[in-house]
Amino acid sequence: MSIAAVTDRSLGVVRWTHVGLPLLVFSVIALMGQGQFGYLVANPNFMRDLMLTHYDIGVISTAFLMCYGIGILFWGIFFIDRVGPKRTMLFGLVGWSIFQMVGGLAHGYEGILISRCGFGFMVALLWPAPSKLTAAWFPHSERARGNAIWILGLGVGMALLSLTIPQLFSAFGWRSSFFCLAVISLLIGFPVIAIFVQDHPGTHERVSTEELSFIGGHSEARSTLLNLAQDRHATFRRPAFWMSIFLFAVVSSEVWGIFVWAPAYLRSQLPEVWVGVSLMAGYLLSVPVGLYVAHISDKLQRRGIFVAISNLILGLLFLGYRVTPVGSVTNIILVVLSIVVVLGGVTLFTVAALHNIVDQKVIGFAASVMTGVGNIVAAYVPLGMAYIIGTKVSNYGDAFLLVSIVAFLGSFGALFLIRAKI
Repeated sequence: MSIAAVTDRSLGVVRWTHVGLPLLVFSVIALMGQGQFGYLVANPNFMRDLMLTHYDIGVISTAFLMCYGIGILFWGIFFIDRVGPKRTMLFGLVGWSIFQMVGGLAHGYEGILISRCGFGFMVALLWPAPSKLTAAWFPHSERARGNAIWILGLGVGMALLSLTIPQLFSAFGWRSSFFCLAVISLLIGFPVIAIFVQDHPGTHERVSTEELSFIGGHSEARSTLLNLAQDRHATFRRPAFWMSIFLFAVVSSEVWGIFVWAPAYLRSQLPEVWVGVSLMAGYLLSVPVGLYVAHISDKLQRRGIFVAISNLILGLLFLGYRVTPVGSVTNIILVVLSIVVVLGGVTLFTVAALHNIVDQKVIGFAASVMTGVGNIVAAYVPLGMAYIIGTKVSNYGDAFLLVSIVAFLGSFGALFLIRAKI
């Protein structure tokens, strides 16, 4: 089928307007909450008011990532495939808003630890729930673009965060960020999901017969006749699924390596305003680049090639951190490009590849296992980088050298997907 036919409006656009756009809003709000902590740590009033040390920040960050990974497994295994992604997302929005407010009321280490751990556990459904909806609403010919909408919302969320959080800190203090993000979740995120989203296209009153046929929503009724436990067991018998777990561990290591340490890396030689501009440029550029490459991926229906190439490029970019002067024009361009590739390339295509590996009936479960294990492994990457940075003979460049090795391993592992024609 041609791309022109795929995008023909006669087929209907409900999957884009009532699933794609709400998922974009959901991911933007979720990522703003995830990225908030980095800005809090950089705020001296936050550190002083709660009497936090850098060691405390390390423990809280690792605890957050562990709860995040465990939460992904929990939501995917026990909720997504059973009660549906919509109700799970609504529950998560309320839950993480409560933990945001706990953070706003915290008066010490224990309070902020509870807030971040609880928030990490609740926001973890960001990965399995949208994956489940994307599988139900988008045919394989549009699967990469369907995933691109909410995955690239991560970049939009980080860009918006860099614009709003400093102003909130300046005008109302650091506590205001917790309450502001909780209000956004409840007054914007909750109604958007509640009003527009349905778990399956067959139950949505606005979906035409033509669009339902194009999506393939008729297969959902037949698929429920199969035993869910048997379907999950079959997933673990696929070697490509185990490779997808490894590849997402690589992705998570790359993502958290950038999110945690790239700002400090640039800040060591640049004024804070230029650090913000550089990072925002990377987050915003990841959106059009990711959508364009996703379009090509959908046309070729080969995800493994893009996973391999984007990991290879990312590994080379991280090597560039080591050999270029920090703060130079070339160095800033490398950082911007690495953000573009990690969000608009390797993350997007690793998730999209999963849809070509497992049956959509258990995509929520499969996505939770893949992303949950990946994030649990990645919890130790920022600590490993911190250890390297903390040694007298090393620096940030050496730390990113570690992540470049991980990226090259990911590129090598993706050859398995290419061989399997995924």
